[in-house]
Amino acid sequence: MFGTIWYRTKVLRILRESFGYEPAVPGWQSKVFNDVTKHAKKQGGNEYDGAIVFMIVQIEALKDSEDLEVIEWKSRMSSIVSSLMPMSRFGNDLIENHPH
Repeated sequence: MFGTIWYRTKVLRILRESFGYEPAVPGWQSKVFNDVTKHAKKQGGNEYDGAIVFMIVQIEALKDSEDLEVIEWKSRMSSIVSSLMPMSRFGNDLIENHPH
């Protein structure tokens, strides 16, 4: 239990510090956040994997948007995802499954 709480705390820190993203946790993003971090941790991922996967889910949720601000945000977040890949245990498997 404490391992999961600590893991999620570290994922939240990365989302805030590296992505400049403040997820609604607790709040409307809690279920997605909890599901993503549970799966990433179960697969042996580190906190960077949890943060990267969560952001990929956020980017993909907006994939059909034609709003210029959303397109620019997705581009910025995708660049950050790429820059954090060296810290990921999952490595390029995440990027190869994430269209930029």
